[in-house]
Amino acid sequence: MKIKSYSTSMPNRDIVVWDSKFEIKIPFIDAQHKKLIELCNNLHKAIIAMPDSSGVVVDDWQDSLLNALRECVDYTQTHFRDEENLMQAAGFVDFTQHKSFHSAFVKKILETAKSFEKKIKLAHYDLFIFCMTGF
Repeated sequence: MKIKSYSTSMPNRDIVVWDSKFEIKIPFIDAQHKKLIELCNNLHKAIIAMPDSSGVVVDDWQDSLLNALRECVDYTQTHFRDEENLMQAAGFVDFTQHKSFHSAFVKKILETAKSFEKKIKLAHYDLFIFCMTGF
């Protein structure tokens, strides 16, 4: 997979670029892989758009980032389910190993998403407490 070099001053650039060498020649799965790359690029752009050191929030950054993260998680789970169904139907030899990879990957992204959401909630709570005790 090609990862483009990028600069944080250019947040609208894609970090992952689809290449025909990624194709597995199953149009349905290739289309899902393209969608996953698009979602990864959207997540990257949401991360890069974070508030700068002045604290200026760009386009409701946290909501945008959470939405991009959730969409990646949801679509990844959908894709893995679809891919596993095709693998089983085709009698894919390494199905068990590939399914284990999928399971570990999903577990990691779910943990990451939950951790991020928890940190945002805690930050909001801490800000609330700070404001309430300051008055």
